Formats: sequence, C-alpha cells, structure tokens
Amino acid sequence: MADKVHVVILGGGFGGIYAGLRFEKIIADPRGMKLTLISRDNFFVFTPMLHEVASGSIATRHITIPIRKIYRKCDFHEAEIESVDLRNRQIVTVHGARDGGHGHVIEYTHLLIALGSVTNFFGLENVERHALTLKTIGDAIILRNHIIDMLEQAEIEPPPMQAGLLTFVVAGAGFAGVELVAELNDFVREAARNYRHVDPQRVRVLLVHPEDRILPELSEDLGQYALSKLRARGVEVLLGARVEDASAKEITLSGGRQIPTRSLVWTAGVAPDPILATLPCAHDQRGRILTNEFLEVPDYERVWAIGDCAAIPDLRSGKTYPPTAQHAIRQGRLVADNMAASIMGGQKRAFVYDLKGQLASLGERSGVANLYGIKFSGFWAWWLWRTIYLFKLPQLDRKVRVALDWTLDLIFTRDIVKLKTFSPEFQPRAIERGVAIAMSHSSPTEPPRGDQPERLKQEPERAAAAPVINVPNEHAVPESRRSFLGALISLMGATITTILGFIFGGYSLFPLLKEAAAKEQWTDVIPIDEVPDGEPIKQAVVISQDGGWGRFNSQQLVWIMKNGEKMTVYSAICPHLGCTINTAEQGFICPCHGSAWDRQGSKLGGPAPRGMDTLDYRIEDGVLQVKYQYFRQGQPDKEVIA
Repeated sequence: MADKVHVVILGGGFGGIYAGLRFEKIIADPRGMKLTLISRDNFFVFTPMLHEVASGSIATRHITIPIRKIYRKCDFHEAEIESVDLRNRQIVTVHGARDGGHGHVIEYTHLLIALGSVTNFFGLENVERHALTLKTIGDAIILRNHIIDMLEQAEIEPPPMQAGLLTFVVAGAGFAGVELVAELNDFVREAARNYRHVDPQRVRVLLVHPEDRILPELSEDLGQYALSKLRARGVEVLLGARVEDASAKEITLSGGRQIPTRSLVWTAGVAPDPILATLPCAHDQRGRILTNEFLEVPDYERVWAIGDCAAIPDLRSGKTYPPTAQHAIRQGRLVADNMAASIMGGQKRAFVYDLKGQLASLGERSGVANLYGIKFSGFWAWWLWRTIYLFKLPQLDRKVRVALDWTLDLIFTRDIVKLKTFSPEFQPRAIERGVAIAMSHSSPTEPPRGDQPERLKQEPERAAAAPVINVPNEHAVPESRRSFLGALISLMGATITTILGFIFGGYSLFPLLKEAAAKEQWTDVIPIDEVPDGEPIKQAVVISQDGGWGRFNSQQLVWIMKNGEKMTVYSAICPHLGCTINTAEQGFICPCHGSAWDRQGSKLGGPAPRGMDTLDYRIEDGVLQVKYQYFRQGQPDKEVIA
C-alpha cells in the first residue's frame, strides 16, 4: 500500500456515511492511510423519517446521528466546500462563517464525491422565493413552525380572512410529497382542534401533481389505493396540474387557476449539488457526474462518485440507477471496496443492484409497499414501513428513541409548541425597545449609551413608560398558598425517600420477607420404602431457593437415620464452615476441620458450634419430605436449608 494515502469523502448522506463505515472495516491498520469526511453538518440525517419530524410524530434530534459518534478512525471536518480542483487534487473548504470565514486547503490521493442533491425549482423564481422545502432537518423545523404559525394567525382572524391561512399545498406526488401530505393533513386537522376559533372543516390540504397518477414509482393499483386513501381523509388531489407561479398569498396553477394560500411546500424535483457544475468532468442532462460501472469518474484517476449526484449506468438495462437511499447505501459499500482494491492492487467490481422494494407511509396506520414483487397495502404496509426503517436507522439509542416517540404518539396528541429564534440583528423593534426601557429602569441615573441603535435615537417622543412598582415578595404568594405548597413539597419528598429506601433496602428486606413465606414449603426426598433400617443414607435434595430478587435451583444433601419406627433427618451441611458431612465408624465427621457427631447427631468434638442440624419431615403419599429454611453457616441457630 502506498505511503500516506489520503482518502477524502465529500458529503455526509447515505452514500458518504456508508462508504466511510465500510472503509473503517477494510482498513485494519490505519497508519498508512488517512480517511477524511467533509460535510456542512456534523450529523447524519435519516431522511426517510423527515416528514414525521415535520408533523411532530418524532422528535427532531431522534433521526440525527452525530458523525463523530459513527466513526472511530475517520477524521471529520464540518465545513462548506468552496471549490474542488480535480487536476491538482485539492479541495478548498470554509468554516466559521460567523467570524468572516476561514479557509483550508485539503490535498487528497483518492476523492469520493457523494454530495447528494438539492431542491430543483425548474427556474420558477417566484416559487423558489415563497415555497417551503423538505430536504434537511432545518426544513422540517421551519415547516412545522410555519404550520403552527398559520393556525395561530387564523385563530385571531375573522372567518373570511382564514381561507389562505388554512390552505396548505404540497407540489409533487412522489414518495416525499405523498408521505408529507399525509402527515401534514393528519397534523393540521388534529392541531386545529386546539383552536377555539378555527373550524377544522375549513382546513384545506391539497396535493398538486402534473401526471395522471400519484406515486409513479409504484404500480398503478398501489398508486390508486394511495389516492383513494388520501381523498377519503380529506386531501384534495389535483392531477394533471402544475404550480407555475407563486406569491406570498396565492399560487397559480397551469391553466390560470389561482388558489389563495400562504403555505406551499415544494417536493416536485431534485437537482445535484450546484458545486458539481464547476467540475470539468462529464455530466448528464440533469447535471449529475457520469461514472463507469466501477463508480469511477472517467478521465480523472482516483476520483469516484456515488449517490444522487452521480449518473451510474445499469449495464443490463442501458439506463442509470435511480437516486434512492438503498442504492446509495450499496454504492457506498462497493465504492469503498473498489477504492481499497485500487490502493492495494485488488480486483474492482461493477455495481449491479436490483431494487428490493419500495414503501410509502400514508399516515393513520396505513401505507403501500412492494417488497420483492409482493404488494401490500393498508395496515400491514404501514407496519412494514415502520419496522424496516426502524431497523435501518443507525445506532441503538436512536432506534429506542424513535420507538418511544411512535408509542407515545399512539397515546397522546401531538405537541403544538412553536419554537421561536431571534438573532440580534433580526430582533423585532418591540423587543428592542422593551430591552431599552428595561435597562433604563434598572439604571435610571445612567446617561444614554452612545452605541444605541440609530432608529431608537431618532424615534419620536412617546408617552412616558408606566412606573415600575416594587411589590413585596410576601404579597406575591399568599401565606396559605405557601403553606400548602410547602406541605405538598414535603409530602413529595417523603414519598420519594420511601420509594428509594424500599429499592435500596430491597436486598436485605426481600430475603427476609420471602424467608418467612418459605417456612411452610416442603420438598420431596425419597420414597419411604427405599430408606434402609439401621444404617444412615445420604440423599441429594434439589430445592428451589429464593435469593431475594429471584429464584434459583440448588442441590443440597441430607442424612436419613432410621431405627425401626424412629427416624431422624439431619442436614449434611456442617454448621461450622458449611462443608459436607460424611459418615464415620461411630457416626458422622466433617473432613475439613475434624468435627465429629454420633448417630444421634450430638457433637463429639471439633470446632463445630453445635450438633448436627435436624430437619422437620413428613411422609406424604409414601414419600419422605423435608421442610427447608435459610441457613447462615457458623451461626448457632436452628434455621437450616436442606
């Protein structure tokens, strides 16, 4: 292997992440190779669940996995890619944009381009200006906040003004559009019930698609099933129509139809990352990088491309592979193998992959799926969607968090909290003025600062602010209420202390309780007819003991001494050290320390503290049974365990 080989991966999507993971498995000794992944985000987003984040079914962070937790040998740079020089094998990155940006030049020997795709607006500038998208985790947060904001505004507007606020349009009926419109429809109609002046019947959710059926990637019957499900739940599906223009308050469809709305979500197409257009390599008509069957970029040695940004030929059909996550995952694994083969002189393999299946969630425990040619619809398709994607979600903690989110979503209604963020330069004037007034109250003798915003200095005189009245603290909460709160807190503290004491004291408390319950338990030893007369017989007894937190089986020994009608059952556990008592010429002996007993169990000598322990016995249905109890070795008590 060549010295100081530096493999650089551009992009933290499915293709780039899985390529890096495969590389880490291939490279047993990383000393001769350096692996670096560059991404604008420090996390990997599991995009198949993105629409459920937008609707609040899944918490935002639960489908994001920190890249630094994924890799053990790979270096990671969170930075924007400014340029890629394929001739000189250099990449220029920029990070720290808030500080004016700081650039780095990274040299490589092998380069993997896996930059994914961005939303394609097909040159519709007004649509790009006014539409929302769903490609990143930030898009999901913005979309959810926007939906709640529309409901908040509709709450304080008269019904004639609510039409545009309560109309939500999704453009594009592929997998992303259909899954989003289904979740959005469920979320909006459920959330609207929390607003007293918003009639859920006035909510309109539209799906606009230029083709004659939705989900064209699936079979026609599954697409028809999805269409009927969406319409049955109140979604207006407009087929054969496309969004041609948009403004802040309405959209215009093909044919001139206008729909008042302030919520347009664009899922109608994707395009490769714009930086690919600056690369001198060959592109297809969509702007994707052309590769060969080994995922190499022709004419550029040691440059590879995968995922949504690459046009990878399917040698069997003559077409290119579709931009799906399952293709990107397999391409990432194979390109790592081929890059390793190129570095170490192995044999490269062509990318050949058959689509295993496709699934779409329709919300309300319904979906459509095609797995290995077998079609599913309804509940079982929805269950398959959730099960398969849950297992594909990386890292166990994320799987558990998402499973809990889904479980709680079945029990409780969705949250409608709108998260607001204000950067200093975009604070509303009311907030800015309120801060200035508050500061004037806190230091009334301090002269105005010279660095106050200009618009505050030039603002016309207003009525003087109302004086601040200092209310004594004891008047803030009545004495009776404070007493009640104190009693309540004391009760909660006592309850918590009791519970913790019960838990931590369980190891000593539980055995005592269960010991008492065990005193009346009997265990079989031997049929009475098999006990000889005049000679002791040793017998093993299998008993079920209780260790305080659970039961376990153990084998103990007993000695049975029968003389005519008289019978005695001794424990074969030495009361001194707990070892096994054997027979001797005159009775019994412990071979460990020499303690001896006669045939009646009385002590003859040795360090044992007492005679042999006798056990209660009974004969039940011709079987000798003994009662067992807990035995603490070396203690002069009569509690023994057989």
